[in-house]
Amino acid sequence: MDVTGLYLGPGFPVPAGALLMDGYVRWHGSLFVTSWVTGKVYRIGSSGTEIQTVVQVGSLLAGNPDGPTKVNIDRFRSRLLLPLFNAGQVLMIPLPD
Repeated sequence: MDVTGLYLGPGFPVPAGALLMDGYVRWHGSLFVTSWVTGKVYRIGSSGTEIQTVVQVGSLLAGNPDGPTKVNIDRFRSRLLLPLFNAGQVLMIPLPD
């Protein structure tokens, strides 16, 4: 399925690689979503039209993201927990309160 031209709202296109998004978690009214294709974690605001890249994961191999997968929140420490499937690692990213 080609999502070219689809929009979350007026003027807000669906991010590239949207069909290969793997994990999502809610945090303070936002939705964090991971993408295998782009190697990014997106934050989608409560309106569904605010899209921000929170982190982009690189790789030792050019053009091959490390595979951010299922994402979760350590609510006690306010951290985004991001497993990198291809690297066999977990990133812990501090979140604002």
